[in-house]
Amino acid sequence: MKPKKENKRGGAIVSLIVGIIFVLLAIMCFIGDMDYLLGGKAKDLNEIAANVRPQKDDHVRTDSYLVLGNFAETQHKINGIIPVGKEQHYAIVLGDDSMTDISEAKVIVLTVKNKKTIEKLDELANDDNANFSDAIAIEGQIRTLDPEIEGYYRDALASSGITDYCDYYTVAVDATQTRLFGWLLVIGVLAIGVLCIVAFAKINKQIKNEKNLAYTNATPAMGQPGNPYVNPVTGQPYDAGVVNPVTGQTYNQTPDGTSSVPYTPGQNTDNTPYS
Repeated sequence: MKPKKENKRGGAIVSLIVGIIFVLLAIMCFIGDMDYLLGGKAKDLNEIAANVRPQKDDHVRTDSYLVLGNFAETQHKINGIIPVGKEQHYAIVLGDDSMTDISEAKVIVLTVKNKKTIEKLDELANDDNANFSDAIAIEGQIRTLDPEIEGYYRDALASSGITDYCDYYTVAVDATQTRLFGWLLVIGVLAIGVLCIVAFAKINKQIKNEKNLAYTNATPAMGQPGNPYVNPVTGQPYDAGVVNPVTGQTYNQTPDGTSSVPYTPGQNTDNTPYS
């Protein structure tokens, strides 16, 4: 088993590495959505759909009143047991009040979890007389579909027969990816990184304090600091026959070459106590 100090040192290094990774991740998340996070407007999905296919990660907005219905639900659980939320998946038709032919329309998936939005979508799905004045404003980020959800989506479209009249996209407008969510994600990831770096600094400081304390405890206070007759680590007199590295003489000799005795704490070299 490694000494406790080494374990602390390893933990400090791990904290530093994890902290740096999370800080870099927060920076990447911010840079990737910087325009949108700083107040940029989401792109008009109807305009995009009229020319090209929606691109993954684009922030888009649209108004829709043609809701085909809810075709799937995603439940999130911790360890497959504890529920932590769920999302509803709807098939909606893109298009504004200028659309004159159903063949011009495009179907796309809408992923939501806001209860009020879900209630409004259910109302529109059950209202055969809904028109553009009843449309619901939608804003989110384009996401790829989970293979299982995509399977349910294709089955629902095939059952409704809508694909006989118009095209559809196999991507989703994820309305859970709001500007607020983006900021919370960046700040949350950054906070984890900063906490890990602070933990590194704290552990490192503890290690240094413990090292200094151990050195202090191992070096007893001396009555005569720096006395060449005393071992500064043990606090004990040197052997009388050992050469003093300061004077070049053995410890039983005085500087004038006369015989002496090893230094004893609390006494002069002639064995008389200090006055």
